[in-house]
Amino acid sequence: MARLNPINIGGVMVSNATLHNFDEIKKKDIRINDSVWVKRAGDVIPYISEVDKSKREKNYKEFKIPNKCPCGKFQIIKLNNETVQRCNGGSKCPINMLSL
Repeated sequence: MARLNPINIGGVMVSNATLHNFDEIKKKDIRINDSVWVKRAGDVIPYISEVDKSKREKNYKEFKIPNKCPCGKFQIIKLNNETVQRCNGGSKCPINMLSL
C-alpha cells in the first residue's frame, strides 16, 4: 500500500494506492518519497501508474523486500511461480492466524 498526499481524482479524495506486489514496485522503480501518477482502475481502485523521475532526489531510498515476517519468528518466502511473498510459518504464524 502506498501512502499519498491526499489528491482529488474524479471527485474522490485519494490518500492510498495499491502497489500490488514487490515485483511491481521493482519494475516501476518506485522509491520512498517519489512523485507518482495515480489512476483509478475500473474508476475505483487507485494504483500508481508511473513515477515522475524528473522530481526524484538522489537520496530517495529503494524499497527493501523483507526477509523476515513481522512476527519475527519466520522467514518470508516467494515461490518461483508466484508474485506474492508470504510467511513460511503458515498456521503457526500469529499474524497469519489473525487473517483467518
